[in-house]
Amino acid sequence: MSGLRTKLQQRKKDAFFGVDRVLLSSVNLRVDRLKREFTNFYDIAEQYLEKWFNFSESGHLFNIQCFNLKEKQEISYRELTAAVSALQMHDELDLDELYNESCVLKEILPHLEIHSHPVGALWAQALRSTSAFPQYAKLLSFILSIPVSNAYSERVFSIMKGAWTDVRNRYSFNLVRSEIKVKMNLMMTCAEIHKYILGKTGVLAAVKSSAKYADVEPPQPRVDEESASCSSR
Repeated sequence: MSGLRTKLQQRKKDAFFGVDRVLLSSVNLRVDRLKREFTNFYDIAEQYLEKWFNFSESGHLFNIQCFNLKEKQEISYRELTAAVSALQMHDELDLDELYNESCVLKEILPHLEIHSHPVGALWAQALRSTSAFPQYAKLLSFILSIPVSNAYSERVFSIMKGAWTDVRNRYSFNLVRSEIKVKMNLMMTCAEIHKYILGKTGVLAAVKSSAKYADVEPPQPRVDEESASCSSR
């Protein structure tokens, strides 16, 4: 995000709009209008970023970037304490033990196989024995669970919209929730799922039953008014 904001600011400062041919082939009045519109776009984009993203050095996103092992393989204890303070995890961590663990990790981190591994995989490689680094494991478990954007949650809503349509409106809440969990978390192929379900008689029985539909009141038997009056006599 910082890089994106810097690019926007630099483009605005240099009056670079990436449409040189259009600007050169346009009359002066049109050029001035285009420049004003593009500059206004840069301003709005920058304001949007600053509204929804915390760029301050006291924010947690700034202070946890030291854990990005792709950028550097050394973390100072000052950076560690700054991250703990930004995350407000003083009560959950033993800072003395965290320091001891950081001393051991200084010998491990420079020898990691970076390549194309994601940051989470690199830390898993460094903390192979979590029993030796309980404080680091607790801190990193929290940091790596912080979503970098709302893309994941938006995808959940998108899948839910496809699962709970007007045509499938009788499905129960639990069924839709379970279906979304399977789509978001199951790593099996279609062939593997098919083979797995064929061996589960309970699942096959549940598929054929009406339990997957929302609970509704059972239909009451209709009583003819004339028959009811006769029986009352």
